[in-house]
Amino acid sequence: MKKLVLFVIFFGFLFTLYQCSPIYGAVYYDSKTNTRLFSNKLDLNGVATGMENDQVDLDGFEKVVLKTSSSNEYTDLEKSYGIGLLEGILTSDRITQVYQNWMKMRYPHGIPDQVAGLSGKTLLG
Repeated sequence: MKKLVLFVIFFGFLFTLYQCSPIYGAVYYDSKTNTRLFSNKLDLNGVATGMENDQVDLDGFEKVVLKTSSSNEYTDLEKSYGIGLLEGILTSDRITQVYQNWMKMRYPHGIPDQVAGLSGKTLLG
C-alpha cells in the first residue's frame, strides 16, 4: 500500500511537471579552451543537465530538476560550477521578475539613482 501511495504521488508530480511547457538545458565544458556552452536540451553527456517548469501561476512553485554528470571526466569543481550556471540560466526569468517586483515595492515612487546603479537601471528600464 505504501509503494502504491508513493507511486501515485510521484506520478502526480510528473503529470503536474509536464502540464506546462518546461525548459530543458545542458551545460558542456571544454577544459582545453576553458569554455562553457549551454544547450536547450536534456543531455546526460554534459557537465550538468536539467529542466525548469515554472508553474507559479498554477500552484505557486517553480520546479527545477538538475543532475550533474556521473563521469569522472569532470572535476567536482567543474560539476558544481556547471550545475550552478545551469540553474541560473533556467531560473533567470523568474529571478529577474522577483527582483523587479521587490524594487518596485521597496521604492514605489521610483528607485533613487544612488540605489539603482547599473543593474537597477538595466532591469527596470
